[in-house]
Amino acid sequence: SSVKLHLRPLPLFLSNPNGKSILIDEYAAKMILKKYDLKIPNTKKCLSTDAHLVSNQVGYPVVLKALGSAHKSDLGEVFLNLKTEKEVENALTKISQEHVIIEKMVDDIVLELLVGVVHDPAHGMLLTLAAGGVLTELLSDTSSIMLPSSEDEILECFNKLKISKIITGYRGAISADVNQLIEAIMKIQNLVLDNKDKIFEIEINPLIVTSSEVIVADALIREVM
Repeated sequence: SSVKLHLRPLPLFLSNPNGKSILIDEYAAKMILKKYDLKIPNTKKCLSTDAHLVSNQVGYPVVLKALGSAHKSDLGEVFLNLKTEKEVENALTKISQEHVIIEKMVDDIVLELLVGVVHDPAHGMLLTLAAGGVLTELLSDTSSIMLPSSEDEILECFNKLKISKIITGYRGAISADVNQLIEAIMKIQNLVLDNKDKIFEIEINPLIVTSSEVIVADALIREVM
């Protein structure tokens, strides 16, 4: 069967900060987020030559991502919903990077959200929420708030998005717990406020909301050097 190639959405908020900074890779970013009790998929980093073995360990279907160097111009590619070892091997032929990430495919998706925080030296930490995944580039649906903010303020920020209606089960579709989503965003706030001298920017796209949990599917963090 054909392998679906998914180009990772370009980051919206990764600008050039004052002074030197480095964009750390997705795997390292997720390990940082995991320390703040944010959920990530079952994720393994490995050599591309070991990807089929690691995929068997993670369990199908999997997502295969090229793990590029920590530069904006080298964000790599994403292959979704690979169901067999053969599909993983086919996807590997299109990847030039030495290291890859293998993840368990997230299903039961209700909503995909972009969560971005940028540290503006003049104004402080700005949190931006937006339609996530492929919708980021299709919809101009964003809402922003300065940090620190309360749960109620962040909920109000989220409710300004057109896509916020989806979480309650739009037109009879499956619904999700908005409180779990706000709790996850509060954990992201805790991370950036605890590390405001170190983290210049963070972008999670998408933050996936399922019917039962909230999962960081992709993340970028720019650290001050």
